Amino acid sequence: MRVDASDDTGLSRIEYSLNRNSGSFETYVGPIAIGDRAATVYVRAVDAAGNVSAVVSEKFLPSKAKGGKR
Repeated sequence: MRVDASDDTGLSRIEYSLNRNSGSFETYVGPIAIGDRAATVYVRAVDAAGNVSAVVSEKFLPSKAKGGKR
């Protein structure tokens, strides 16, 4: 998933959560590593006043095992 955001005033931050982590979000500072497992990534923007944008989510499924079916 690729998220693009811009804020000319520099007053917003991008936050993410993996599988909602009990509802907690962390500030996004670089690539999010999920490894080879199923995960749902939630992304939102928060401005300086604490206003939160709509939450966008994307589901990722693990890649299929190499070498065929087991």
